[in-house]
Amino acid sequence: MDELELRRRCYAEPTDDDADFRAWLADNPAALETARKAAQFDKTLRFALNQPAAPEGLQGRILLNTAMHGRRRRQRRVFAGLALAASVVLSATLVLSPPPPVDELPVSQQALSHVYEEIAMLERADHVISQTELRGMFREMGGELHGELEHVRFAFLCPTPHGRGLHLIADTDAGRVTVLYLPQTEIDPQQLEFADARFSGYTMATNGAGTLNVIAESTAAVNVMRQQLTQSVSWPEPTRLTAHTQAPYTLHI
Repeated sequence: MDELELRRRCYAEPTDDDADFRAWLADNPAALETARKAAQFDKTLRFALNQPAAPEGLQGRILLNTAMHGRRRRQRRVFAGLALAASVVLSATLVLSPPPPVDELPVSQQALSHVYEEIAMLERADHVISQTELRGMFREMGGELHGELEHVRFAFLCPTPHGRGLHLIADTDAGRVTVLYLPQTEIDPQQLEFADARFSGYTMATNGAGTLNVIAESTAAVNVMRQQLTQSVSWPEPTRLTAHTQAPYTLHI
């Protein structure tokens, strides 16, 4: 894949899971940021386009109903017109107002959003990631993998709203599970467990520099991975990493 095609995908298909494209992003911080902004714009646009439209003929029915009041109720007609104008303004505001930026969402929503952005990898990942590679990736995030994480099928140091994070996909006896390390996020003690229509999740504390989020379609799979992480990963006090000390791990699928 040539440079021109890589740059085109950066704008047109920022969430493409092609291995060459992902590796190129990992080696080009500026392109990585451009892809992140393009993906956020796509989400904002989809949010606006998915707003429900007003029922067909609504405006005509309102105007007809207003006219039938007659001259003796002119004042009521004026108020109805004002109410209609206000409703139109409100509807336009709801349609055009973008959702809040991802980095302002609760950490649980940031994690779910990331899973949906990479949903293709959740379904397709089928490789074996070595424990040596995993130890290096956890070390770059500030953690220490001293046990084993079994059956990891995908591992990627990926962009997040607050810098580079870690995205793992693993198989358990209870089903496939995603693990996300999100830097510069904090746990909410009132919302450690979370869920939407498809996934369940749990947010785990690390060393204060980020959170570890475990997400799966099965609560049992979440609990299995939580136990593995608790037993196998520790989080020393954070130290400042520079570009010269970061390990050269990028994409492993």
